[in-house]
Amino acid sequence: MNLWNSLPVVTKNIIIICVLMFLGSNVIKALEPHLVAHYFRSEYFKPWQIVTHMFMHGSLSHLFFNMFGLFMFGKAVEYYWGAKKFLNYYLVCGLGAVCLHQAWTWYEIQQLATQVSPSNLALLYDLGSNANFETTKVEFDHLQHIFNLMSSGMLGASGCLFGVLVAFGMMFPNAEMFMMFIPIPIKAKYMVAMYGVFELLAGFSNRSGDNVAHFAHLGGLLTGLIILLVWKKQGKLFS
Repeated sequence: MNLWNSLPVVTKNIIIICVLMFLGSNVIKALEPHLVAHYFRSEYFKPWQIVTHMFMHGSLSHLFFNMFGLFMFGKAVEYYWGAKKFLNYYLVCGLGAVCLHQAWTWYEIQQLATQVSPSNLALLYDLGSNANFETTKVEFDHLQHIFNLMSSGMLGASGCLFGVLVAFGMMFPNAEMFMMFIPIPIKAKYMVAMYGVFELLAGFSNRSGDNVAHFAHLGGLLTGLIILLVWKKQGKLFS
């Protein structure tokens, strides 16, 4: 209880909101499609999803690890910055995450779009799941893949958390951390770099069955890094 009470206000309230939204979306299943982030040309896209997705989680383990990371690293950063600066940074990193994820989804769709007729693609954009196609099986498979990319939702605080991680790594670069499966302590600056390289490689490898939004993680990390480099140059990193 003392650990919980010692949490700064934004970190504590983000954890509370994420837990409540997880419980609510599991009790009322119809909520999730409206709150996760869909591709901007999807029939399921709503403008508020660019914010609400940051507080949604797909499983208990997804929620736990993100909130544990926020608990571990967010409180240290918020203590130095204060509530307003930390909240603004957290949300902007989340926006950076969804922007890069959208850009990567657009790129994937453009690659597939070369394999389908413009008229069928336009039909898919206009009618979504209600579209009927007269086409070959090969083209239909490509159209189905495009539809799946458009209709799959992205959710989680991971993009925001990667921004928090890079902030912690820049503010406390020599703090020693332990990573799973690595039995020796690693300095925070190396840990963040390792996470970034892993997400980059995992994103480009595009393995079948991998439903992790790696480019959202990278978006949060890169957005945070840009902000932090500007603040460091201005002498505002710790204030």
